[in-house]
Amino acid sequence: PGGEFLRQFGRKGSGEGELNEPCGLGVDGEGEIFVADTWNHRIVRFAPDGQFRLAFGDPEGKLFGPRAVLLSRGSVYVADTGNKRIVRFSPDGKRLAAWGGDGTAPGQFIEPVGLAAGPSGNIYVADTGNHRVQVFDPEGKFLRQFPVFGWKDFYTEPYIAVGPSETVFLTDSWGKRAAQYDAGGTLRRSWRGSEFFKSPTGIVLDPFGNLTVSDRATAGGYTSGYPDAA
Repeated sequence: PGGEFLRQFGRKGSGEGELNEPCGLGVDGEGEIFVADTWNHRIVRFAPDGQFRLAFGDPEGKLFGPRAVLLSRGSVYVADTGNKRIVRFSPDGKRLAAWGGDGTAPGQFIEPVGLAAGPSGNIYVADTGNHRVQVFDPEGKFLRQFPVFGWKDFYTEPYIAVGPSETVFLTDSWGKRAAQYDAGGTLRRSWRGSEFFKSPTGIVLDPFGNLTVSDRATAGGYTSGYPDAA
């Protein structure tokens, strides 16, 4: 937790335990690690110690540049960015469902990236090219959406985090900022952290109300306490 290096695993390639520009990852309650292996077009699962378990994709339609993976209530949700959809798997890689498609209507996407789960199990999707966040139930039924300022183009690659009261935190690497929206989609605040942010991308909220943001342009990150993050 203090940032001290412990271990690493994986190497560049397409074989077992190898990765090609990995992006998002998720960890389940047993410590199993699921990685969006973006340009191998698959998800790779590792044991808590980093040993390779398996790699999987969608047998009904190849994943194309997946950017995020989310573990929620026994399912693995994947942002299949290039195919503009969300795919749901079991932890052993069985395809359970998929939804989305290219477009601007509710339930459609243009370059979906970040994923997060709310306290009720609803799935939040950063629909980058449509400049909005969309919310679905765990089965993929569309519930609501709200617009997001920023997200300049497809390469912003925003990620999101959701607090206990459905507060949404997100990154905007083009705008060099992070932002907070309430459950109704109203912008509450944004901050650029000019002395910190150059290209903020990943974001996570811990149980104590601390936000940690990765900044890929500085090869580092920044942690800040937000007591009212709930």
